[in-house]
Amino acid sequence: YGLTGGEDTHLFGRLKNQGAKFVNCYEGWISEYVPSERATIKYIVMKSYIKGNDYTRRYLEMGKGKKVVRLVKSVFISIFYGITSMLLSLILFPKKYWRIYWLSKVSSNWGHLVAAFGHYSEPYK
Repeated sequence: YGLTGGEDTHLFGRLKNQGAKFVNCYEGWISEYVPSERATIKYIVMKSYIKGNDYTRRYLEMGKGKKVVRLVKSVFISIFYGITSMLLSLILFPKKYWRIYWLSKVSSNWGHLVAAFGHYSEPYK
């Protein structure tokens, strides 16, 4: 997956498919610094696109069942949820939180759709 991210999820998905067992450590504590340039609407929407795109890449590659069925399912679901998300972002446009939330869903579903047709996300910066 290079610089688009998603390689950890891909690795753990492959390990799970091969029968690996995972354990949670609830005592562990993690923190991460998030720079201000990642707290913008543009970044949130772009990241949603990349995540949707990466998800569909992994689903088509490693999902269960016939690949053509997974492909058709991905296309129809991304179109349905993309249109639904677009309508909700328009209806809830005055509410900033919900506008951003549904715009990110529109972007994610666009990422799903284009990945189903073989277009993969560009590296993020």
